Amino acid sequence: MTKRFVEALNIADRVSPEASDWSQKEYDLIRESMARQSTGELKVLLSSADVWVEECQKNAYKHFFDNSELNRRGAVWAVNEADSGSVRRIGRLMGFSRTKLPEIATYPGLGEHTEEVLRNEGFASSEIGNLMADKVILG
Repeated sequence: MTKRFVEALNIADRVSPEASDWSQKEYDLIRESMARQSTGELKVLLSSADVWVEECQKNAYKHFFDNSELNRRGAVWAVNEADSGSVRRIGRLMGFSRTKLPEIATYPGLGEHTEEVLRNEGFASSEIGNLMADKVILG
């Protein structure tokens, strides 16, 4: 499908048909090519090249979370978060009869791993402390 995609955008001579070969240069070329066309034009162009395309729907997440069948099947989880109360999350989208899936996972709290991430990026403890004191980050 990637080959058909770059051919449809008329950039196959400048972009590899293998997405794993792409760098920022290729993404920029794709973005520039797509920006010259309207959403409707792109939809027709890509569909005619047998490239799957679908317009994003505003507030589509509501249809997912409010779907009673998806809720019944466990695809929607209600997770109690410490800082925000009950939050609906995307859960298991499929299951297998002999595979036990993990229980509902919680997500890191706001700022829970900030210090660790910044340390891994080379920030000194004093710099992190200053960012917290200035309320630039939470920790």
